[in-house]
Amino acid sequence: MENKETDKNQSCSKKILLVEDSEICQLATKELLKEMNYHVDLASNAKEALELLKNCYNLILLDIGLPDIDGMSLTRIIRSKLKLETPIVAVTDFAWDKKSYEEVHINDILRKPLTKQGLTHILKKYILN
Repeated sequence: MENKETDKNQSCSKKILLVEDSEICQLATKELLKEMNYHVDLASNAKEALELLKNCYNLILLDIGLPDIDGMSLTRIIRSKLKLETPIVAVTDFAWDKKSYEEVHINDILRKPLTKQGLTHILKKYILN
């Protein structure tokens, strides 16, 4: 069993799911993460994200304003139905209070526009700890 967990962690190594509907934000964020040697899978909406979450990720960067369902609702599905504990970082320009994010088990918040410094802080906190 321990070997399976080790294999699973290795297969997830430096893999990030970016759930973002803006193509410009997708490209900019993916480029920043690729420069830091991370593999990034992209989902433009919740439906695509749920399909991709069959794979293993170290981190989920989640836009709160998605076109099909909001990021808060998607987080509820990820936590309650899929039972995933993967760290989720909300990526938003909305002014929501931290308590709202904590209630749905979002681990952290990054404000748009994303910066290399902000991403580096999050990566160190949740992947390189």
